[in-house]
Amino acid sequence: MVLLPKILPGDNGFGFDEIFELSNGRTLAELSQEEKNKISARRIALEKIKNNIIHIKWELGEKNMPGYVIHLAVAEEYLKKHGNKEKYNNFIEGVIFPDSVKDKSLTHYGPGSSYSNLKLFLEDKKDMKDDFTRGYFEHLLTDYLFYNKYIDTFSKAMYDDYDLLNSYLIEKYNVKLPEKVKNQVFYKKEGTLTILSKELVEKFIKEVSELDLDKVVEEVKKNPEKWTKIRELKRV
Repeated sequence: MVLLPKILPGDNGFGFDEIFELSNGRTLAELSQEEKNKISARRIALEKIKNNIIHIKWELGEKNMPGYVIHLAVAEEYLKKHGNKEKYNNFIEGVIFPDSVKDKSLTHYGPGSSYSNLKLFLEDKKDMKDDFTRGYFEHLLTDYLFYNKYIDTFSKAMYDDYDLLNSYLIEKYNVKLPEKVKNQVFYKKEGTLTILSKELVEKFIKEVSELDLDKVVEEVKKNPEKWTKIRELKRV
């Protein structure tokens, strides 16, 4: 940006906007407010702060994976496809519980949500009779499959992907957000999906919700090696 001694074109501004010329030859006074926002030093600084906070949360494992909305969409579809045999409220409580605690390693039976250990969970819980436990297992199963079968890259950019997809998924799957998680679900209207896509997430929700939990439980017990293998993800 160059400070010029003469008045240049443009009347869309205030103060000294018309005397600041950009590298493309236009003055600040010729830019729309949206264009100004994109090059605003204040906005760029705030974005850096936001990204730093996100990175810290990512490193500490505080971000919910694969996101409350995806978990709840899987749960809604599962209950539809399997005759609502579980009591809705208790099942949903079980679905959101594992990500509601600070130390997710305790609720995921592994180092974090990307390392859910279904075998250890079943050894601890013994049976799957109550609806809360079934919802809890659905959550861990969703995490396990998400990380080990559907994605191969783990990035903080996924946080933006969740926020971009949330409104769409809530409407498509009629997701009802429990009061206790509403302030932990965020939305973005503008942006480009980086790691995830609508097609991938829809495929994931469809296929995971079709699984019979009781059959998966039996498979895990009979062949735990198949359900405890962890695929290392590329981190970018």
